[in-house]
Parts: sequence; C-alpha cells; structure tokens
Amino acid sequence: MSPDRQVTGAGYVSGAVGLWETSSGKNDLLTGHKRWVVAVIFSPDSGTLISGDLEGVIKVWDVARRRCTDSFAAHTLRVVSLAISPDGKTLASGSTDHTIKLWDLKSKRLLTTLSGHMRSVWALAFAPDGTTLASGSGDRTVRLWNIPRQREVATFNLYPGSVGELEEIMFVEFSPDGNNLATITRNGTVKLLRATAFSQSDTRPIARR
Repeated sequence: MSPDRQVTGAGYVSGAVGLWETSSGKNDLLTGHKRWVVAVIFSPDSGTLISGDLEGVIKVWDVARRRCTDSFAAHTLRVVSLAISPDGKTLASGSTDHTIKLWDLKSKRLLTTLSGHMRSVWALAFAPDGTTLASGSGDRTVRLWNIPRQREVATFNLYPGSVGELEEIMFVEFSPDGNNLATITRNGTVKLLRATAFSQSDTRPIARR
C-alpha cells in the first residue's frame, strides 16, 4: 500500500508489477522484469515504486505515469527485500547472496555493501529517524545497522540452536517511536525486541543476544 493509500502494488511470477487504485479498483500491469518480482515498495511520497526480481535486478517506476524510469543490476542473486529511508534518499536491498546494499535513490549509486548475515536477507526496515536499519535473515538473526557509520551495531540471535527453516526471520518492522522492533518467523512466531536507535556518534560494542 502506498503511504497516501491511493495505490497498492504487487509482484507477479510472470515478471509484471501490478498496481491497483484503491478508490476505483482500476488495475495496471507494469512490464519489464524478465523473472518473478519478489519485492516491491513505495517511496515515502508515494510517487515512486521500487521492484526487485529473481535475477537481482531492481527497477524504479513512476507511479503517476506508470512507466519505468531506471533499471540496474543490484545483486548477483535474487533481490528478496527492499526498504526506503523515511527521507526517501536511501534504498536498501537484501538478497539471497547474504548481503544488504545501500543505494543513493536519486543517482542509483551504490553507497556500501553490508555483510554479516550467513543466509538470505528476507526482511528490511528503517527506523523512523532513518539512522538505523533492521534486517532479518534465514540465519535466524536480526541485525541492526547504523546507517551514517555504515556498520553493524547489534545482533539478536532469536532462536539459538535451531537448524530448521521455520525460524527464519521473514518480517521486521519498527514501532512509530523507533524503540521497539517486531519480528515474524516463517512459522508465524512473533517476537518483540527493544531496539534503541543508534546515533552516528555511537561507539558501543556490538550487542549479541
């Protein structure tokens, strides 16, 4: 759902991106991807839609004009998660290549690659102030990243000793005040974490739980 609640979007196995107007139900199909579109997200101003596919390609769409304005190879493997900072300037993409990449959304320039997860990065979410990014992975950990410093600042091992896929972290989301983080696993288990936003000057060691 777009932030202004005027449009909903979804990816298709065919590679198309579907847009529905919430007031009329009118549907448009945006074509261009060659493989299944796994992740879609709207910009904070609702004017742009970002989509990622199984070939590692990210496309940028003008919602009003229903056309692609940019396309680039983002990862060597599948793009399975996307997040946009609250100011609309930074795009985060997660992949089955185990990495997170940060992009300047205006220039599409790669800012940095965040490494640390041992399996696919299924979920991403920015804190409301934009300084912290949360990631959830198939390695059953949630990690917090300080965006200004471009470094990991906390790791939460929520299911120690688990070796199955049911505890893979598939969803993360901050509370509106940024103090709490909700996580959901593949089997539907919900856990709430205290997730203090880390400032640019933060130099505390990585907290592992």
